[in-house]
Amino acid sequence: MKSENTNPDADIDLLDVLVIISSQFKLILLCAILGAFIAWILAYAQATIYSSISSLNVEALKQDEKSPKFKSEVIASLVNVNQDFRDLLQEEWGEHASITASVSPRDRLLIITTTSSSPSRSQKLNELVLEKIYAYTMSQSQKHEYVRTLIDNEKNRIVQIEAAARNLKAKENSNKDIEEEIIGNLLRYKTDREINIIRLQESIEGITRNNVIQAPNLPTQPAGTKTSIKIILGAIGGMVLALPWILILHFIRMQSLDKKTQEKWKLVAKNIGYK
Repeated sequence: MKSENTNPDADIDLLDVLVIISSQFKLILLCAILGAFIAWILAYAQATIYSSISSLNVEALKQDEKSPKFKSEVIASLVNVNQDFRDLLQEEWGEHASITASVSPRDRLLIITTTSSSPSRSQKLNELVLEKIYAYTMSQSQKHEYVRTLIDNEKNRIVQIEAAARNLKAKENSNKDIEEEIIGNLLRYKTDREINIIRLQESIEGITRNNVIQAPNLPTQPAGTKTSIKIILGAIGGMVLALPWILILHFIRMQSLDKKTQEKWKLVAKNIGYK
């Protein structure tokens, strides 16, 4: 139930507003075109940059591993925050050079994106980022030195095994059956040592080139600047700015046609001494 004090004439007639706006359709269209043109100029005035992308499977499982050694989010945070990676952004890469690491939600790949002022610079910067990731994730602890010693010992055993097999083959008047059995045992022992070396190396190695799924690409076109989106937003902005201007002009024009308003303006002019 409407209140008795409600003034029906005070209600806003949306149809009247639509009539006012439609009467200035050409002005609105002109403002939209002008906004789109300004957005187009600003988009092409930006510096041309090139983007190089690489991807790594840092969560790949090694032999005898139940969980990955590295998490994609940890490495991405390392690249985005660590100062050593920020120091790569020297002047030689261009003013708009950047390094960004992210994680693909679909396959959990680590995505490295670098930008620079030329295709070759962008690709080279991406390669440097990967090299630094390799170095950072490699173990540098006392365990690393201990494992390296074990690997060297295993390699020495392989050399001794190969020498023993050669000496056994060089002997004359030996029992061939016994000789073949001993050589077979030596070869199996050599294989065990080689497998052990692989396991030891995997225990201390970090992310390597074996984890790379996509090597840093050489971009052939500038990175997308989303020019079309900017033009659309510019056109919408032009129309949005035009609408209140149209309504203000309509209000001023309607006020100027009202006799009471004209009389008040005349009174104001008379009071200030203007005739």
